[in-house]
Amino acid sequence: KNVLEEAKLAGSAFYYRWEVLNRKTNRKSVVQGASIDLAMCIARNYGNCAVDIEGTETPTHYMFKGIFIDLETGFTVPRLFRQRKSQGIGKFDDDRAEDITFQIGQSKAQRNCIVKAAPGWLVDQAIEEARTAEINKIKPENLHTARAKVMEFFSTYGITQESIEDKVGRKADLWTAEDIADLRGSATGLKDGRIGPDELFPQVEEKIQGQAPGTTVELPTES
Repeated sequence: KNVLEEAKLAGSAFYYRWEVLNRKTNRKSVVQGASIDLAMCIARNYGNCAVDIEGTETPTHYMFKGIFIDLETGFTVPRLFRQRKSQGIGKFDDDRAEDITFQIGQSKAQRNCIVKAAPGWLVDQAIEEARTAEINKIKPENLHTARAKVMEFFSTYGITQESIEDKVGRKADLWTAEDIADLRGSATGLKDGRIGPDELFPQVEEKIQGQAPGTTVELPTES
């Protein structure tokens, strides 16, 4: 109950969401999952548990081991995560980018072990509660402002309005509350480092080559 109540307040901060193209089938599917904020909410409300993290480094990657421990029952879930140092995270100087990449990898390792230890139905329900709340927050009279804020956020990553419109499939002035809620979920994915700007919004010129938009297919969503 506490997790779902927090999900209503957190909205898009609790989930990441975007569409991907399966190049083999030329079809699209939705990638969706819990953010680090939702994972921490679950751990906090779970109670009497611990989340530990261990890390090592290679010339090209950080290796993290996240460990969820139920202190009452002894139930323990370790998860390994490999974070590449070269991940694109936007326009930062090299030192700052390295620091951010390290923190992203650590958060992913923590998130992964918590989500694997938590009941899957609770994670799914919290994501849907958060997304519904995000959609309901966007009132018709505020759509214009919401669209502008979305484009302003993505512009800090060098993402153009044209690329966003191409991804959504319609011009900005036609975006619905659902479109904006999903774009905000994409923004969470960017901030959490689950996907890079170029992966999320490929250049329009690159996507024109043989793509057949508008079709869907289910793909695994775990990342």
